[in-house]
Amino acid sequence: MKDFDCVSFDIDQTLIDFDTMLKAALQEASNWLFEHTSQRVSIEEFQYQRDVLAKTYTGKAVNMLAIRHASFCQILAANGLSKDMAYPLLEVFKAVRFGQTKFMPGALEMLENLPSGLKVAALTNGNSDPNKLGFGQYFDVTVLAENYPFEKPDPRTFEILMEKLELVAPKRCIHIGDSLDNDVKGANQSGLILVWYNPEAKIAPASLKPEFEITKLSELLTILK
Repeated sequence: MKDFDCVSFDIDQTLIDFDTMLKAALQEASNWLFEHTSQRVSIEEFQYQRDVLAKTYTGKAVNMLAIRHASFCQILAANGLSKDMAYPLLEVFKAVRFGQTKFMPGALEMLENLPSGLKVAALTNGNSDPNKLGFGQYFDVTVLAENYPFEKPDPRTFEILMEKLELVAPKRCIHIGDSLDNDVKGANQSGLILVWYNPEAKIAPASLKPEFEITKLSELLTILK
């Protein structure tokens, strides 16, 4: 009998280089605004205003693009510009954010070579929906935390994952992620087997003990097989 029934993936900085993609999207938004208004807003300011606004929605289910749009409205107003520009600005942002997917090294090759018979899931605190990013064909289930009033490491997030997968034994599900707090702590609390994706070879605190640790995504295939 195989060891696992399913494999669950964090998305940002595990399967995709979210940081690079976000910076590129914000830079494109900054360039567009400058071209149309001659006013420059830095990518740091764009992200700071978004993060401040996002904190006011903690504990609520909220569409992250709606937060991004609202933050654009605030920035435009603060610069004496029309809020009507927020929608085209958002479209510019989305075109890069969801249209120029940059994968982590070896991610696609690993997904293409997963053992047959496993259910495959995506579990993210962000809004990096594989279906929007062009690789949804690899997943049976997707759980986006923006649809719920909680996120990883909250055990309820992993409970929803198990329900969607129609599984009852957490130890038969393996979760892969890069975050010590969200992924390692969350999976440990929920009873799932955890693979810590640690490409920079960081040292985990003694209080967090992943069952497996990998520096390359290809190493996951050895664990699964």
